Amino acid sequence: MSEHPDLAEVRRGHELQEVRMRYERAAETATGQLIEGVIMLAGLYIALSGWIIGFAGPLQMNNLVVGLAIAVLGFGFGAAYGSTHRLAWVCPILGAWTIVALWLVSGAAGGIGALLTNIIAGVVVLLAGLALLGTTRMGDAGQMFRGGRTGTGGGTAGHM
Repeated sequence: MSEHPDLAEVRRGHELQEVRMRYERAAETATGQLIEGVIMLAGLYIALSGWIIGFAGPLQMNNLVVGLAIAVLGFGFGAAYGSTHRLAWVCPILGAWTIVALWLVSGAAGGIGALLTNIIAGVVVLLAGLALLGTTRMGDAGQMFRGGRTGTGGGTAGHM
């Protein structure tokens, strides 16, 4: 009976649910919430940076699209990290793209303001994305949940 395919499928579903809950607990920590918020706010800033700093053209459109993508990812991580954690690797890539976009987007010119904005905001997204990936790796190793959830008053939920 222990070899029955339906029983194996139930076990696999239970294991997937445990993984999803581990990622949700990681997102519930103060560190996880801070990282998700930084990603969302940095994405909104990148999206609006052309109007805030005052540059236009292809770089402004690039920043609008990339910034909105980053903001949507940040919102998704905050709303349902257990379901969206598989996309966390995209944030560091979008951050790196933001850094180099000034030189790679055809016809992009924006002056020193655009240069500094893209480099600083890109580094923020790159580092926050790497930190987000790191928090889930720490959770995988069981380091994050010893003693319960952090940032919630020291509850006892979440022992692994």
